[in-house]
Amino acid sequence: MPERQVVALGGGGFSMEPDNPLLDDYILSLTGRTQPRVCFVPTASGDADSYVAQFYRAFARRDGRASHLPLFRREAPDLREVILDQDVVYVGGGNTVNMLAIWRAHGLDRVLREAWDAGIMLCGISAGALCWFEAGITDSFGPTLAALHDGLAFLPGSHCPHYDGEPQRRPTYHRCVADGLPAGVAADDGCALHFQGTTLVAAVASRLAARAYRVERSGDGVTETPLPTRFLGYVPAHRESTSGSGDTLCEACSHRVHWGRHPAGHGLRRAAVALLNSAVSGYPQPRFRAARPRLGGRDAKPGLAEHAQIRLGVVVTPPHWRSPPFPVLLHALPRVDRPRS
Repeated sequence: MPERQVVALGGGGFSMEPDNPLLDDYILSLTGRTQPRVCFVPTASGDADSYVAQFYRAFARRDGRASHLPLFRREAPDLREVILDQDVVYVGGGNTVNMLAIWRAHGLDRVLREAWDAGIMLCGISAGALCWFEAGITDSFGPTLAALHDGLAFLPGSHCPHYDGEPQRRPTYHRCVADGLPAGVAADDGCALHFQGTTLVAAVASRLAARAYRVERSGDGVTETPLPTRFLGYVPAHRESTSGSGDTLCEACSHRVHWGRHPAGHGLRRAAVALLNSAVSGYPQPRFRAARPRLGGRDAKPGLAEHAQIRLGVVVTPPHWRSPPFPVLLHALPRVDRPRS
């Protein structure tokens, strides 16, 4: 029997991280095909043209065959034929409740179940992640987050996407689980949950700080347990030594370590994209370039050429990211609309 797989993105992917392909590349890698067929289902957004165009821009750069399945202006007479001809079905974000109602009216829910049983990869972000579970947390009913109880139930339990991306996600999920919502898993923006069958086999991330959590009732309250989460980017080892003056230095660049023994400290030389994404969740992705920074009024030695200057209107040049002024800059940046769930 083909292996049934679901990848649920709490946030990220081409719609939230257009310059960070780690999660989407991970999904495509699971197909084992050099040119996977990927069908985007944008129902939750009302088949928004801009969302569809964003999908094609992202996947045109990849070795694969991209298509989409509209239901508001339905063109395919046989949904089963379209879906079962894919390697990946990628569901976009938006209004989960409306999406499920439309799917059930068209019979797409039954087709997706058949596709899952046939080994076609099912994945999605936000609403496209929540839909595969029994229940979860959604903003489909209005601005106030609420529980959803009638997911497709391919996966047992509940789910909460955007766990770190919206301040009310965590407390709402805790409250609903305490009130009887099935226990489940939450995923930060930039974190994806990989299921084989109904078993969670991996949590992966496109951002260094992104995590997954198991949330379940415990006595009269709720227990939240962080799950091992693998960062998909490159983070080289951080090495430290002590100078004659007693300062803790990084052996790779000979500069003082500002974050103590932070495991990813020096690795941010080469993982500037990932660090930036972890810090600016929900903000525009800035452009950055490798540069040799000037530190302390002198040229950095050649080994520092991989350090990054990140331009957010002004230049922030670490070698090991200090807290100010970076978070201060972030508060001045406009938010980016995330897919609703």
